[in-house]
Amino acid sequence: MSITIGAFIGGGIAACGAVTATHPFETVKIRVNYSKKGPSLSTIAVRYMAPASSCGVKVSVPYTVVLGFYDPMRASLAGFFFKDDKKQSLAINMFCGASLDTIMSRLYNQNGNLYKGVLDYALKTIRTEGVLAIYKGFLPHLARILPHTILTLSLAEQTNKLMRKVETLIIPDVVEANKAKAEAKANAKA
Repeated sequence: MSITIGAFIGGGIAACGAVTATHPFETVKIRVNYSKKGPSLSTIAVRYMAPASSCGVKVSVPYTVVLGFYDPMRASLAGFFFKDDKKQSLAINMFCGASLDTIMSRLYNQNGNLYKGVLDYALKTIRTEGVLAIYKGFLPHLARILPHTILTLSLAEQTNKLMRKVETLIIPDVVEANKAKAEAKANAKA
């Protein structure tokens, strides 16, 4: 298995585990943030933090699987937007996260069942409001998520570096073969 596929699978599994553990807290946070004169915090906590509660999980899992896409996207788009690695990472983070945060917030707070899921929401919204509609609230989203994203993706990059070192120790032949393929591919492009 190549390192890119391994990073994708590892990131996806880690993200799904994280959303499973943190979903009830995220649901309460969003309900509290968007309720004007709704139920109290204790009522929301009891209703949405119950272990059997799965309200919004089908929205949250695709949202957090972004972590699985980050490393492969970052590697394939290296130098495309900016030459500086940090600016490049920020551009990819903004592209991946902002629209999905808007989608998640709208799906959590829909009245009734207007949308069947993430794809249904995205298609209907883009048709009626245009592509930029999924980026509404970009600056508030950025202010809220930027510190979290920087920490999460920095940790993910460091974890991937550690995983590569461990892979080199455990299965050196496969790692060397993947490096040779990557170098041959890079030389073919040049």
